[in-house]
Amino acid sequence: MVLNNIYVPPEILDIIVGLLAEDEDTDSIKALALACRTFLGACRARLFATIDLTPSYVHGQDCKAEYNAFRAKVDRLKRVFNANPSVVHLVRNVTYMFLRCDLNTQEFHHVLGTLTRVKSLVLRGAQKDTTIYRTSVDWSTLSSTLRQSIIHILQLSTLKQLCLDQVVNFPLSALISSPNITHLTIESADFEDGIISSSAESSSSTRPPGGTSSPDERNVLRLSSLVFTDYSSGAVMTLIKAEDENGKPAVDLSQLVTLESLDKTGEMVVPTLLDTSQHLETLSCTVWDTFNNPFRDLLKPHTLKTLKIFKPIIVIPPWLGDLSIDPYYSLPSEFAKWAACNILERIEITINVEQNAKIPMTPASWTALNNLADASHFPYLSAVGLRICIHEETAWAKEVKKTLESQQQEIFEDLCTTSRLDFQLVIELL
Repeated sequence: MVLNNIYVPPEILDIIVGLLAEDEDTDSIKALALACRTFLGACRARLFATIDLTPSYVHGQDCKAEYNAFRAKVDRLKRVFNANPSVVHLVRNVTYMFLRCDLNTQEFHHVLGTLTRVKSLVLRGAQKDTTIYRTSVDWSTLSSTLRQSIIHILQLSTLKQLCLDQVVNFPLSALISSPNITHLTIESADFEDGIISSSAESSSSTRPPGGTSSPDERNVLRLSSLVFTDYSSGAVMTLIKAEDENGKPAVDLSQLVTLESLDKTGEMVVPTLLDTSQHLETLSCTVWDTFNNPFRDLLKPHTLKTLKIFKPIIVIPPWLGDLSIDPYYSLPSEFAKWAACNILERIEITINVEQNAKIPMTPASWTALNNLADASHFPYLSAVGLRICIHEETAWAKEVKKTLESQQQEIFEDLCTTSRLDFQLVIELL
């Protein structure tokens, strides 16, 4: 029996469908839409809010079969869009993985060009045909139809977030011309170098209604969040150096609120980004060379005036790790420089001990973290976390875990006994 005349307040509808969406229970959402017309609008909005066009390759399975299943999924989606044109206005989040077939024009490429309200776009490099390993995709080799459809999405006034994963030679001009992108993630990707010109590829696509720029305005990419992973420092440097035809910066990094450097070579660009940003609140940076004292003078006074969350990631490789190493890479010595001139609220330290590397078990090597318990030096600090990830499960690793956990109260006495601080120690064997 189909129920078509039930009145449910819109707020209740959103709660019910929202709970199902949080659990990713798409089958129940579909059933609810079919059972009661009252729920149809809310269910349809949830079902089409996110489109993930990524093949689900599983190691050891027939990749051709997986590919055929993926193409069937794309074809079904294409038919839905063609039969219900209004659905394209419901799509908010798009993840697209480039495949070998994308080197040539595909019918579905045109569907991407009809989306109107996308907020988040993730572009991923292709997977090889026979393994689960990823390979980068060169933007210039993709079909012109697909490139134009993606540039169309980039120029939507609703687009706020962009992630480039394993995509090389991405046109910086297309990124700069995006009117409202504020959150950028770069994962092993890079850009075309050069001066941003009005004759660049992005100009071939007409800006959709609702864009914030006019022909007389200078395109400037203003980021509030920047995340980059391994092998991406070069791309970030390209952003820093990007200029328009008049020699003016094409990317404004002074408004960064969140900066996450998960690149082991991030020290090449992080200091410049910190010097540029005037509003940074969250910083995560990865270091792996203790000889250069990577934390020395990293945070300047202007950064300490705004920074609330600091999440350093310390990588200890086997050629550095031994029983006499300072596992904090001299970070506690910087704490003294920050005394009473910071507004830090949370500090989360991660130490990644790579396979065959060693760290000390003696309490004296770890007690320096207690300096953070001094309320006069860190008046706003409310949480301190220390996560130690040891990438092996040897007898030595198990002994380290057992020793530090059993002596936690003695080693971190000040942090553990200070009521104003929430201190968490986590040790993982991976």
